[in-house]
Amino acid sequence: MERQIAYKFWIGALIKGKINVENERFTSVEIGNKKISRINIIANVIDKYSDELKPYVAITLDDASGQIRAKAFADSVNTLSEINIGDTILIVGMLRVFNNELYILPEIVRIVEPKWAMVRKLELIKEHGKFDAAESKTPETDNKKKVLNFLKQNSEGIEIDKMIMQLSDMEVVQINNIITELISDGLIYEPMPGKLRSI
Repeated sequence: MERQIAYKFWIGALIKGKINVENERFTSVEIGNKKISRINIIANVIDKYSDELKPYVAITLDDASGQIRAKAFADSVNTLSEINIGDTILIVGMLRVFNNELYILPEIVRIVEPKWAMVRKLELIKEHGKFDAAESKTPETDNKKKVLNFLKQNSEGIEIDKMIMQLSDMEVVQINNIITELISDGLIYEPMPGKLRSI
């Protein structure tokens, strides 16, 4: 079986892409005339979670256009186990969807020099044009206020999972993106992993 092309795209474009499903199974993300199921990304690691009770590691990647998680299960956890927050990595893997969240199932992961993130950014600008972050955030403004107000009401902080359940009218990916933006804006912080609090 021929291996699918690992496309290079902005994370933000992937998240905004059309998700294609056949027979209740995810097949690809459609961006323009391309149907993408395998991806090649260079991004910074901004979060990491591992479960000691079962073989599972997840990292959150950010390339300044958006944020996506990579998840490793069972025998493949070693692909992410040595990766840490603050690393810049090159990751090649298959796209998957679970609970409305688009994520990467890693095949190849390696730490690279931070300068390669800039090289990739220039490469993506040349191939796809600048990713209009402002355009992607404009429809999110009301939802961003909603998440921030929700956190202000929970002044002692709240677990992300509980917040996602209570904000059931919003998609998980959407909430995760807004959380990343609010942390970057210095409006909220994580007093402990998986828990958020407004400043």
